[in-house]
Amino acid sequence: MDIEHPADICGGHVTIIPDIFGGPISYYPKTQELIPVLPDLITSLVGIALPILSDPLQASATILSIAGAILVASPATHRRMGGFGIWIISNSLWIAAGLRDSNPYIAFLFAIYLLTSVRGMIGAWRGPKILHKPYDAIQE
Repeated sequence: MDIEHPADICGGHVTIIPDIFGGPISYYPKTQELIPVLPDLITSLVGIALPILSDPLQASATILSIAGAILVASPATHRRMGGFGIWIISNSLWIAAGLRDSNPYIAFLFAIYLLTSVRGMIGAWRGPKILHKPYDAIQE
């Protein structure tokens, strides 16, 4: 008996799970749990993570950038200052990565981010201040 489609095996009850990482489409019967999918998912995630972790400079910069963004979003001044401090470190790492890889665009972009991080840290340290009068109070 020739089976032309995997759905023939399970009487038509098949869940189609495409492999978003470029592999073939996997067919799993709907009656099974997601357990057969987990090894494929773990393999795919490890396949993505290994190249990322192979560059410790960029991996560290990425982790610190995310941590800084989380802290800067906080309304607490000490957390915001910490976030800007972390961004200063991560932006410096990104500049180093850009220079190492001969990528002037990344180096320039993160040099600007470094300057804005320093400005943000100074602003967080000084605390909230009104920089401009309200529109209706401005006299021409």
